[in-house]
Amino acid sequence: MPKRLTIHLNSVYSGIIKLSELISKENYKAIYRKYAVKTIPQVAEFTGGFLHRRLNLQTTGGVNMDYLKIVTTSITYIEENLFEEDLVNTVYKVVHVSKFHFHRMFHLVTKHTLGQYIKKRRFTEIAKFLIHSEQSLIHLALHAGYNSHEAFTRAFKDYFGVTPSVYKKNPVRQTFLLLESYSKDVIEFSYTQIIEPEIIKQDEITLYGLSGQVMLEAISIDRLWSRFRQETSEARTGSGYTVWLDSSLTVQDLKQDRAYDCFVGVTLERNLEKLNIPSGLYAKFTIRGDFSKVRFVYSYIYFEWFKKSEYEFDNDMILEYYDAEFDYESQRGSLSILVPIKKKTEDEQ
Repeated sequence: MPKRLTIHLNSVYSGIIKLSELISKENYKAIYRKYAVKTIPQVAEFTGGFLHRRLNLQTTGGVNMDYLKIVTTSITYIEENLFEEDLVNTVYKVVHVSKFHFHRMFHLVTKHTLGQYIKKRRFTEIAKFLIHSEQSLIHLALHAGYNSHEAFTRAFKDYFGVTPSVYKKNPVRQTFLLLESYSKDVIEFSYTQIIEPEIIKQDEITLYGLSGQVMLEAISIDRLWSRFRQETSEARTGSGYTVWLDSSLTVQDLKQDRAYDCFVGVTLERNLEKLNIPSGLYAKFTIRGDFSKVRFVYSYIYFEWFKKSEYEFDNDMILEYYDAEFDYESQRGSLSILVPIKKKTEDEQ
């Protein structure tokens, strides 16, 4: 075997040992010799199958149930110790897997890095405490693990965009900055439903419908669609689009109790308002099944996908496309979120 390949294989051995913590380097070497595993692709393919058998991972419908159990256990521990110092470096010990393996597993299941999940949960609880408690800010700062009022105020403003005193006076719900503790159902949804997008070039679309202001909730949007059906005297609309017109808003600006400019319509010409959607590049995220969790998909797009992808948000309208079978109450059909994108510059990647 060439010396360079031997060096590469030894690196692979080391990585596998650290990941699995199951068997010794000598056993791996013996196994590879026995099954004539020589090339890097062969090592990867064989090791994946071997570890799967050795770990006896149980899957249901393509879902790794061991992963779900481990992450659910870790989240329970996080909630019980949310403001403990250095939590990100201790939680993996509770579930008895390696730190490297746990961090990858946690991200795979929740679509959040461990650090991001803990940060969002902490600031969610801090926001609740700030709204409902009469305790002083320094008391809250110390409770949250900050050693000074100034450090706490700076961190809070960096996250929410306003100081704690301003937030307390105007406690708006910022949907994508707040995160409640993940239940088992939410974890399963996050692991099984959120998918990577299809990158598409969308032709220009002309829509006919109604504009209005809606809250960030399904029932509010449905009222606008009800008006559309009344205007057109149709029981169903077939396929259609919801267009979010406030394209320049940042994540910090998105609030649950604020009204946003919106347009609902279809491509079939009607004697209604007209909206032209220019052609462009979009990331298309398609959801089938539990549409009540759409906000988790948006959170994934804003906080995860853009960070790891080669694209950034293009300042344009976000579209939601509903196919002809779509029905929110019966959970039929599919919903696609089309996010306008453009390639990142080299400096941004």
